[in-house]
Amino acid sequence: MVSFTEEERLFIASEAKTCGLSAAVFVRLRSLGKCITPKNDLRVISELLRLGGLLKHIHNETKGAYSALTSKCLKEITSCISRIKTPANENEDKEQ
Repeated sequence: MVSFTEEERLFIASEAKTCGLSAAVFVRLRSLGKCITPKNDLRVISELLRLGGLLKHIHNETKGAYSALTSKCLKEITSCISRIKTPANENEDKEQ
């Protein structure tokens, strides 16, 4: 059994809600070292993948007429997705 202060309990409830999980499931997963991706992040990743597919379609339809631009955009999309997938505390560690 683990006890939490009221402040900790509110924080856990808020984080769990952001991830679409109950507080108990959230604490269980985090205590086992599992990485949890919030629902909003999954939606953003899904949209970025959709945009990447559209860029690929434009590249194919124009026979590569805008290849430099589409390549740059696809690299940005890939970079954004990897930043989203990296847990926040890992990003902070890299900046220090």
